[in-house]
Amino acid sequence: MKRFCHKQRWIALLTALLMLIGSAAAETYSTLEYGDRGEEVLRLQLALEELGYDPDGTDGKFGRSTEYALMVYQSANGLKPDGKAGHQTLSKMYDGKSVAADGSLKSVTSTGAAGGSSSGSASSGSVSSDHTTGNTAGSGSGDAALDSLIANAGTSRNPNTIKYGDYGSRVTELQTLLTGLGYSVGGIDGSFGTGTLRALVQFQKDHNLSPDGLCGTKTMALIREKASQNTTDKPTAPDTGDNTGDTGNTSGSTGSTTGNTTGDTGSASSKTLQYGDSGSRVTELQSMLIRLGYDPAGADGKFGTGTLRALVQFQKDNKLSPDGLCGTKTMAVLKQKIAALDSGTNSGSSSGNTGASGSGSTGSTGSTGSTTNGVPTGLNRTLRSGYSGQDVLTVQRRLKELGYYTGTLDGVYGKGSISAVQAFQRNNKLTADGLAGKSTFKALFSANAISASGKPLGGTTGESTGNAGSTGSSTGSTLTTLGYGSKGDGVRKLQKALKDLNYSITVDGDFGKATKTAVSQFQKCNGLAESGAADPTTLALLYSGKAKPYDAALIQGSTTGSGSTTGSTGSSYTALSQGSKGDGVRKLQKALKDLNYSVSVDGDFGAGTKTAVTHFQKCNGLVETGTADPTTQMLLYSGKAKPYDASLIQGSTGSGSTDSGSASGSTGSNTGSGSASGSTGSGSSDTVGNTGYTTLSYGAKGDSVRQLQKALKNLKYSVSSDGDYGALTKMAVTAFQKCNGLSPTGTADPTTQTLLYSGKGKPYDPVTSGDASALPDGAGQASGPSASSVKLLHWFNDIKPTIRSGQTITVFDPATNLQWTIRFYSLGRHADSEPLTALDTQIMYKAFGYKNTWTPKPVYVKLPSGTWTLATMHNVPHLSGSIKDNDFDGHLCIHFLRDMEECSKNDPNYGVQNQKALRKKWQEMTGQVVD
Repeated sequence: MKRFCHKQRWIALLTALLMLIGSAAAETYSTLEYGDRGEEVLRLQLALEELGYDPDGTDGKFGRSTEYALMVYQSANGLKPDGKAGHQTLSKMYDGKSVAADGSLKSVTSTGAAGGSSSGSASSGSVSSDHTTGNTAGSGSGDAALDSLIANAGTSRNPNTIKYGDYGSRVTELQTLLTGLGYSVGGIDGSFGTGTLRALVQFQKDHNLSPDGLCGTKTMALIREKASQNTTDKPTAPDTGDNTGDTGNTSGSTGSTTGNTTGDTGSASSKTLQYGDSGSRVTELQSMLIRLGYDPAGADGKFGTGTLRALVQFQKDNKLSPDGLCGTKTMAVLKQKIAALDSGTNSGSSSGNTGASGSGSTGSTGSTGSTTNGVPTGLNRTLRSGYSGQDVLTVQRRLKELGYYTGTLDGVYGKGSISAVQAFQRNNKLTADGLAGKSTFKALFSANAISASGKPLGGTTGESTGNAGSTGSSTGSTLTTLGYGSKGDGVRKLQKALKDLNYSITVDGDFGKATKTAVSQFQKCNGLAESGAADPTTLALLYSGKAKPYDAALIQGSTTGSGSTTGSTGSSYTALSQGSKGDGVRKLQKALKDLNYSVSVDGDFGAGTKTAVTHFQKCNGLVETGTADPTTQMLLYSGKAKPYDASLIQGSTGSGSTDSGSASGSTGSNTGSGSASGSTGSGSSDTVGNTGYTTLSYGAKGDSVRQLQKALKNLKYSVSSDGDYGALTKMAVTAFQKCNGLSPTGTADPTTQTLLYSGKGKPYDPVTSGDASALPDGAGQASGPSASSVKLLHWFNDIKPTIRSGQTITVFDPATNLQWTIRFYSLGRHADSEPLTALDTQIMYKAFGYKNTWTPKPVYVKLPSGTWTLATMHNVPHLSGSIKDNDFDGHLCIHFLRDMEECSKNDPNYGVQNQKALRKKWQEMTGQVVD
């Protein structure tokens, strides 16, 4: 036995020695990561595919699917699963045997692109572009020293170091400063390629720094110092970076490009403003940028990194060379935009991404001046993200008066303004989309506008703005409106009163969907307008002792657009809602499809079905709940239902008024007037513009989604064309909206689709988009527990008796080494749960490969007791949830061990599927078979 052990050791040592010898002659590989593209990425994808790790296509583009496949490969092969193909990963993949997806050992035979080495052929003298933004990675650069520096960059782990392969605003700043110092970086594009690397190394050599090609804090400090000195030494700098052509002034009143430049062209002696400058002219520049919606981090008269980034973004948006130098041409365009803004002809966004006209007529009235109901003059356009001007300032002042806005009165419609408008809209029964248009203005400047405290500004407590049709008012009452999202004792009191009158509701102090439904039912039974919000009128009647209890006949009667009951009673239909499955859902879907509503007939009531039901209800004058209640089904199957009507879905849902000429428009253009038509139902909304597109959102499926994904992919946004609107698609849409100056909702509304399909949408820009899909470096990475320390605990016997709703747990995915936090939502035969924060949601999506899936995923769960146990879960948000800011609309399910007999009886389909997955994983971990 001893001889055998010694022999094994010698074999191991010999193998290691051979590997070392082989590695000496092996290639040195440059790191590949998300966003890269080119032959080396293609080679990686082919290798992953050959080993059974599906990268979802071999297109030479390192997207999220490739990243996920790589993480799984790394985990299976004992490598750090960071989703980055560094030298260690690629050496194992290309130069030896790897553990394939089926567990076998395989060598890669399909080498894909030739010349995978970063050292390459010394005679080739070429580089291959492998980055979205033009970053060049050596695949045979012909420069051994340069290749060594590239390899060196791949070993740097300091997040403060700017290095080869990086991209973003920090790289833009570095390139701008080096260019100003006379070093050629090959273009200021925010991408650290070979040109930037050579320039940086030369700077380091010239200033007695270690020429390692890494821009750490010491190097950056010296570059900034030299740039500042350079500015002082040069009283006049040439305006070398701006385009020579003028961009033309766009007129909002006509929607046409006049082509003439009216801005100040400056004098020959005008000094170009650049990084490091200071004084009144810098203050003027900063003030103009602020008014146009760009954030220079204050108007302090000092040209720092904030001003640099804002200026570069302005230049990009206006087709100027993004060199960060404010010369005569850049200044002329800036003044041109300011002049247009002051005259009311600017679109409001300097990038011109929306079609909303500053002076165009609004709605069907064509009004351009002052309006009734106390709305000030000058509010003639729908305010959107990035807009600025006097109208924004007017709205900010009113919001501040009402207690919603706490920021600076700067006239810029940014995140603070949008959040304040959304809060106001929620409290005043308007669509909380953050767009301030005609309906919002009317409510905002009304004497009955509900303040942030829940009371009208004037102190009266009559019914809130927007509750059309509500009978009577509760003057002198101290009752405050309660609506969706409200919490606390007031909600608990409301719920208890409803429950005492036999309305189906849980008394938990949380005003969610069920409470909204119960309030709507109470209002219907008592002849009030069915808003679903417990306004003072509703509350006064509820607590008066004269309210009518739940009446099924009234609830199930056919409802007209005005909310009256036709008297049809005794429906035999059972309500179907998101999460329902079976033949009833399939029948519902088929009937909707026959009426041209976009839905898949699969027997699964998901987000797509909910949208179709909502559209049906809207087209047929029913309350838009998205739930197929008996009333909805009775009309659907009656033969008298109205088919899908795009003008009703996409037109204004208010009382006939719209907020702006066009909600879409194309990049760099304005529309003239363009009133929108189509008013149905009750309530009010700021959404306008009939474009022919149906809103697509998270959970949607089908050809429309696939078409959307292809269009995004053509513009270099990272997305898979699978027809499934999942997390990856939502992030791609968000990035597109950011890059194109639209409100980053992640929902493909008609405005977004119109621009996307216009051929004028801007492609992916990691600086502008902020890389919505990117996680902070190392976020969620964890070592997790050892498999031997993980237990298999029984749900009913061991776990459920020891936990409660609201507790948080840790989830670790052994396939990717990612870890995130979950909070228990409700506990039944499994644990309904929610990601705790938006970051936890992002980490979870990354673990699932940015795909929506109900397929059970084995995970380790750390219970509140500190014990790790095996579980399975999916990542599809459904039904309700309690956390509002975690970017997860609903809850997910975590399944623990249950007796198969009990599970087969109570959850014969999905429950059994999870139990099988759980048992299979446990057998892989321990070899034990669980009955």
